[in-house]
Amino acid sequence: MCRNRILSNDYFDIIKDFTVPPAEPESSAADYCIETITRDYGIIHVAREGLPLLDYVNYSYTLMPVLYTTVLDGAAVSGTAQQSYERSLEASGILTVQGPPLSLTGRGVLIGYIDTGIDYRNATFRYSNGDTRIAAIWDQSIQTGTPPEGFLYGSEYRTEDINLALQSSDPYSIVPSRDENGHGTAIAGTQAAPEATIAMVKLKPAKPYLREFYRVREDALAYQETDVLMAIKYLDLLAASRNQPLAICFGLGTNMGDHSGTSVSSYYMNQISDKEGRVIVVAGGNEGNAGHHFYGELKSTPENAEIRVGENETGFMMELWGRNPDVFSISVKSPGGEVIPRVMPQKRFSGEYGFVFEKTRVSIDYILTERSAGDELVMIRFLNPTPGIWTIGVYGEVDPYIGENAYIFGTYHIWLPIRGFISDDTYFLLPNPDVTITEPAYTEKVISLSTYQAENTSFYIDSGRGYSREGRIIPDLSAPGVGVLTAGGEGRMRVTGSSMAAGITAGAAAQFLEWAVVQGNMPRIRAQDMKYYMIRGAVRDNRLTYPNRQWGYGRMNILGAFEAMRGI
Repeated sequence: MCRNRILSNDYFDIIKDFTVPPAEPESSAADYCIETITRDYGIIHVAREGLPLLDYVNYSYTLMPVLYTTVLDGAAVSGTAQQSYERSLEASGILTVQGPPLSLTGRGVLIGYIDTGIDYRNATFRYSNGDTRIAAIWDQSIQTGTPPEGFLYGSEYRTEDINLALQSSDPYSIVPSRDENGHGTAIAGTQAAPEATIAMVKLKPAKPYLREFYRVREDALAYQETDVLMAIKYLDLLAASRNQPLAICFGLGTNMGDHSGTSVSSYYMNQISDKEGRVIVVAGGNEGNAGHHFYGELKSTPENAEIRVGENETGFMMELWGRNPDVFSISVKSPGGEVIPRVMPQKRFSGEYGFVFEKTRVSIDYILTERSAGDELVMIRFLNPTPGIWTIGVYGEVDPYIGENAYIFGTYHIWLPIRGFISDDTYFLLPNPDVTITEPAYTEKVISLSTYQAENTSFYIDSGRGYSREGRIIPDLSAPGVGVLTAGGEGRMRVTGSSMAAGITAGAAAQFLEWAVVQGNMPRIRAQDMKYYMIRGAVRDNRLTYPNRQWGYGRMNILGAFEAMRGI
């Protein structure tokens, strides 16, 4: 019965905080079940019937699953699997480390991917004798097989199943899991650690009610945070059962969240990263040139943030984050000149507004103190927005003694959805390219990455940029992600995007784990230790100052990490 609740759109999926007394509407519901993630958090699947509609008065922002999507920019077919030279691997020191004297190829290490699936038939994922390198595929979208032990949905396929499928004339009758998009296959196929064992979690699509709430366009790939949390748990347990160190590669992203790493996903990633022999690598996204971030400093009231909304945009959402103790409020002006007057802030407020001459509906939610970040959040959601220029007026708090400009910092950020969730024709007229790394790359103990082009060591124009919203150093490093040769199609292809930077760096992390854990040189190493070694070994340009918003602490180079240890 719980599997049905997990899969059905008639049930809400809500992250449950076990450390606080029940206060959400679902706490009194009878029709529910719970999946446990950790001692502190779980997921409750509760019948929607009889519960309030989604808003931030009745439900906590932190505990409502955000939606992720893929962060690749494009792919170009580039020949067959016989092509082996790859400048991106050379620039990262990976090819050198694969050779003597270190000869590190990821042997004995498990690399786990959370993505769109994997084309297990591709030669990249097979040994020379034809057997698979894949230890397991958990396909959350297929319900005809057996779920992993301790999990309630999806189908798991192990090495024996995949090898049997590869020997069959009809492999998908045995292992029906496919990668229709190709994204997961691409990030897993860089050959940075060609002898590492692979595990893939293919995420199931997000439920329609969440897509509707967040106003995600119909043709977008969208995956929900609850499934990502279960995927992380699965990979950790799989590695433990195999007694292998684990590098998790997360090549998805979102603009939802406070951009400072306080989400439940960040909490759980930090918890996993604290374990010995575990490291998580997260792509920083391709939002730097998308026009989806607005940064404001109130000098007069109000300040206007103008958004160009493209044709055929059916809906979108945006988040405004302030900085405690400042309190901001907003107004909304349509392209036709109609105005939603300034909506005064309240502790928890949710309202919906319409127009006389526009079909657009606008929902505004105020959270004066969001429970994880501790700062103000204003969520604005548009349904059927009229094409043209929309204006968001931003106001400081009114104080009877100080007057209108009652704020301390006066700074705020607004984010539109990530590329793929809205059309490329919707953007801020005066965007800010900084603080455009996607969540959950702001997580403190993961390795977060921006992207550069290995051919000429130039920063990739679309790459996300730091720092975090509160000024913490993000990204940690920059890695190659432009025209990377990887698995795709019938053999190999070149792919661009921050996901490829994550795939390459996950391979480098597997090389380090082979040396440290499998070979016994540092058997109790943790993610923070590995990150510090990689930062020490990064390649830095003497014309730049580090750390910086584009490159973090420099270009990732795994050979440099080993050389840095030699000098200690």
